[in-house]
Order: sequence, then C-alpha cells, then structure tokens
Amino acid sequence: MHIPVLGIQSEQRRELNSQKDYDNLFADYCKNTLTKTKKEQERIFELLKTNKRIALTCFEKDINQCHRKYLANAIGKLPDFNGNV
Repeated sequence: MHIPVLGIQSEQRRELNSQKDYDNLFADYCKNTLTKTKKEQERIFELLKTNKRIALTCFEKDINQCHRKYLANAIGKLPDFNGNV
C-alpha cells in the first residue's frame, strides 16, 4: 500500500550533503508532515493490528537518512498503541 502523503517530496530531498542536512529535513518532516497526517498514521496502525506485522518500506537504505523511523515513532505514540499489538 502506497501512502504518498507520508513521504517527503523529491524537491525536499535534493541537496542533502551531510547528516545535518538530513536532520534538518526530518525536523521539518516531524513538524509539518507528521502533525498533519494522523489519519494516515492511524490507517497504518489499523493494518498493524489486523495483520500483526507490517513493513514500512523506502528506497533509502540508511535508517539515519530515512523518514521511516520518524513515521514509526509517530505511530508508536498514537493513543491506543501499547507495543503489544
């Protein structure tokens, strides 16, 4: 299932030359994308509850340079998430 609104626009991913550039990108992602996409995060959480296991995928291989960990952390902070789905 592809949920584009949870990704980062390609123009924002250009000129990322250092980890600091990525850190700034993800600070913006957390502030501006994750705060506005609760419905989509809840949709993923429902899939997790139904299937017991899901995979968040992305083309980025380095977790320190990928939005997945921030998305997963946001889902983990949803009110009904208790870590024992």
